[in-house]
Amino acid sequence: MRCEIKTEYDLPMCLDDLCIPMEIAIPYDFILKDIEINASDSPLSHLCSITVLFGSETVYDGPIGKHGFVMQITELEPRGDYKLLFRTNCSTLHTLVGEPIDPVRVVIRGHEKMNEGDGFKSSFTDEWE
Repeated sequence: MRCEIKTEYDLPMCLDDLCIPMEIAIPYDFILKDIEINASDSPLSHLCSITVLFGSETVYDGPIGKHGFVMQITELEPRGDYKLLFRTNCSTLHTLVGEPIDPVRVVIRGHEKMNEGDGFKSSFTDEWE
């Protein structure tokens, strides 16, 4: 049995080089399906860049785009605890505009394999609260 999961986060737009990246811990039993960067509510985000790291590997480093983008993953099997890291850079835009930039939304989708009658383990639900 599969339990589909969708979790959303607000990713702030960093305005200088000393920005703290956003880290999302992925629980062991979670099977990652896709990562969406939704920038439709942040009209100036297309002038910013983003770096997405999966563990220690960079999987995307480039512009956010006018509406964002979706990174689809072909059924990444659980492989132990790992983290997604998101780092944005809007320092050039901030210099021009001089105002805070609206955050973009990060949407993580996937599922957990479950046996019939099993519920979520408390460690799994704790990670997502």
